[in-house]
Amino acid sequence: MGKAIITANVGDGLYKARPLYDLTRLNKELDKLNTDQAEYSTLLGKAVLSLSLLEDETEIARRAMNAVINQWQQDLLNTENPPPIVPPTEDDPETGMPWDPPDSAQYAPLEDAINAARTAAGKSTLTRDDDLDFAARRHAWDMSGHRLMGHIGSDKSVPSSRVAFAGYQADFVVELVACGAFTAESAVNQWAINAASPIYSDSATQLGIAYTYSTSHPATHLWVALLAHPDPDPDPSPPTVTYPDDPAQKVAREQEAGMEKIEPPKTEVLAQPAKLTDVVRKFGIAAGKEAAARREVARLLAENDARAMRISELQALKTSLNALEYDVWSTFYTEALTVGQEIETAEPPGYWRDDATPTVVAGGGVYPQDYLYTEYPWNIAAFDSAQVKPGKLASSVPLSPEAVYYNACLEPGHLKWKPLWRYGTITRLDKPASVCDLTLEVVTARLFIDESTALDLNENETLNNVVISYPPCNGYAFEEDDEVLVLFEGHDRANPKVVGFRRAPRDCNGREDWLQL
Repeated sequence: MGKAIITANVGDGLYKARPLYDLTRLNKELDKLNTDQAEYSTLLGKAVLSLSLLEDETEIARRAMNAVINQWQQDLLNTENPPPIVPPTEDDPETGMPWDPPDSAQYAPLEDAINAARTAAGKSTLTRDDDLDFAARRHAWDMSGHRLMGHIGSDKSVPSSRVAFAGYQADFVVELVACGAFTAESAVNQWAINAASPIYSDSATQLGIAYTYSTSHPATHLWVALLAHPDPDPDPSPPTVTYPDDPAQKVAREQEAGMEKIEPPKTEVLAQPAKLTDVVRKFGIAAGKEAAARREVARLLAENDARAMRISELQALKTSLNALEYDVWSTFYTEALTVGQEIETAEPPGYWRDDATPTVVAGGGVYPQDYLYTEYPWNIAAFDSAQVKPGKLASSVPLSPEAVYYNACLEPGHLKWKPLWRYGTITRLDKPASVCDLTLEVVTARLFIDESTALDLNENETLNNVVISYPPCNGYAFEEDDEVLVLFEGHDRANPKVVGFRRAPRDCNGREDWLQL
C-alpha cells in the first residue's frame, strides 16, 4: 500500500494523482555523496600537491644519486663519508668566534649563490628572514635524522605547514632541496637548471636557508632554501598547524615502509661505498612512492567521476519520481477528493502497461519500504485502513545490490502466500446478499527466468461467495462481468472481499434497485 497526492479532479470519479515515494534512502545517499563531493576538491588538492612534492622528491633523489656517483668518481667519497666542507673563514666574521654550529659557515655562501643566480636572470635579490631560516633548518635536521630526501617531513609536514609553524604567515612559499651537492654553488646549479625554476620566482621577496653535514644520511650534504612572500593581511589569530595524511601521501608512506624492508643486492664485482648503495636505493624508493601516489590520485579522480555520475542518476530519479502524474480512478464513486489531498493507494501485482487505463487505493501499504517497486495500476479505495499498514512506494535504485537481490527473491513468495490485492471479474452476483463469485486475473511473479518458470500468484483462479463491501449499496452497485478490486483481509487467501471497481466506479445514488428497498 502506497500513498499519492491528488493533483486534479477530472470529473466523473476520475482524478490525476502524483505518487508519493519514500525518498529517505535516496536523500540519505545524496546527502552523503554531496558531502563527499564538497570535501573532494580539498582532498584532491592536497593529494595533487603531495604528488607534485613526490615528483620533486624523485628528482632530488636522482640528483643526489648523481652527486654521490660524482663524488666517488672524484675520489671525494671513501668507503664511509665524503669530507666536510671547509669553512670560507676560520671564524664567523659576525662574532669573531668559531662557527657554531660548523654548518652555519655555509649559510652565507648559499644566500650569495641564490641571489647571484637571481641577479644574473634579472630578478630581484631576496632578504633573509629568521622564521624562514628556522623552518629551513628544521627540515634539514629532519631529513638528516630520518634519512629523508624531499619536501615531506617525517611528521607529514609540507613546506607551507612548516613555515606556518615557524610563525611566518605567507601568501607564497616554495621550498628547494638539494642532497649530495658538495658546495653551495653546485646546490644552486641544481635549482637553476631552467628559466622556469622556482628559484627565479617573481613572487618571492624573502629567503630562509639551511645546510647540514650528516654522516648518517646517504647523501651526506643537505641543502634547503625557502622562498616566500609575507601575507599583507596576516590573521591576528592564526590557526593551529596540523599535518594530516592526505591519500596520496598516505599510500606513499606505506609504499616506502614496504620498500625499506627490501635488502639491496650484494655484489663483489666492484668495491663500492655503502653511501652509494644507500643513495641508489633511496632513488628507487622515491620513484616507487611517486608511482603509488600517482595511482592514488588516479583512483581519486575515478572515484569522483563515479560519484558525480551517481549524484546525477539519483537527482534525475528524484526529479522523475516527483514529476510523475497518473490518471486514477477511485474504487468507489466520489467527486469529493480535493487537489492536494493525500490518499492511500493499492498496487495489485502486475506490470504497468501503457495501453492500460490506470486505476488507484486508500488504506495502507502493500510492501515494506525496502521492497522493490514497479509502477502498477492503482485504485483509490474506501475501507478500514487499520487492516493494512500504510506506507510509501520506494525505488530500488538507492538499495545495495544485495538488498535488491534479497527483496527480489522474497517478493514472489510474499505476493503469492501473503496476498493483499488482486483484480477479478464477477461471474455470479447475489445483490441482496452482497456476495459474488469471481475469476481472478491471471498474474505471475514479476521476476522469472522464462515463462515456464513463472510463479502463478493465485492459489485458485475462481473464488465463490465473496463478500462485497461497497457501502451504502454494497452488491446493488455491481453487475456480472464487472472488473473489481479484491482485498484479502489480513493477507489471508481465505478472506477475500470485493471493495470496489477496477475503474469507472458507480454511484450508489444512481442505483434504482437499491433505492427501492
